[in-house]
Amino acid sequence: MKTSIDILDAIAARHGGCSDYRIAKLTGIGAGKISAVRNGRCSLSRAHCKRAALALGVEAGALIAITQAERE
Repeated sequence: MKTSIDILDAIAARHGGCSDYRIAKLTGIGAGKISAVRNGRCSLSRAHCKRAALALGVEAGALIAITQAERE
């Protein structure tokens, strides 16, 4: 994973190729935020990374590092 979009794709894959709507329901990340990330308007915040980490079963720090590098 190298970008916020990759993080969203990994969540979808982990949960059977689910939709962005389902990712929103699983993580508590708003559908509008997911759409903004998919369209390149922003990246996931630290709080969103923590939620995504729970959905992926990984360490949140790894996802936070990805999004920080993406912002720089």
